[in-house]
Amino acid sequence: MHDVRIYAAEAINPFALFLKGRYPYFYGSEYTADEATRKRLFPVPIEDLGALSMPDASFDVALTNDVFEHLSHLSRALSEIGRILKPGGVVISTFPFNFSSDQAIVRARLQDGRIEHLTEPEYHGDYLDPGGALVFEIPGWGILAQARAAGFSSARMVLYQSERHGVLCGYCAGMWMLVAIR
Repeated sequence: MHDVRIYAAEAINPFALFLKGRYPYFYGSEYTADEATRKRLFPVPIEDLGALSMPDASFDVALTNDVFEHLSHLSRALSEIGRILKPGGVVISTFPFNFSSDQAIVRARLQDGRIEHLTEPEYHGDYLDPGGALVFEIPGWGILAQARAAGFSSARMVLYQSERHGVLCGYCAGMWMLVAIR
């Protein structure tokens, strides 16, 4: 169990530090496009989920917590995550979820390298940037087809609820997670 190879799109928060202390083959990274933040974070690895530097079939598990909504290239990131997973590997991802529709709620997009806001800009808390992280889209049920198109053999959304652990929210009474197997 402790030889499982885990990749997480986080490296310095308490969750990542817990995994690093428990799993010797844990690899976590952060993302920033800001050069000053890159220098400040060194030697923490900086990875773009749309262009990961790891070799194919390197990991048993990939974890992303509240990241997908901040990506301008979600399909590319799903393909890259699939690429670094071993056959039978699993991605588990939490993100705000538009559970009432197949369609994502697209709030912004990249056009010719520039951000085009389609709605009022929305930012979520980001411990690397006090201004927060821009929300590009809130995925809907269509993310399952995106995961399958990216090479995952199965994909499902799981609603986790736990009154004991305080995982409840007013409109959905839990936390949605994408669980996809390569």
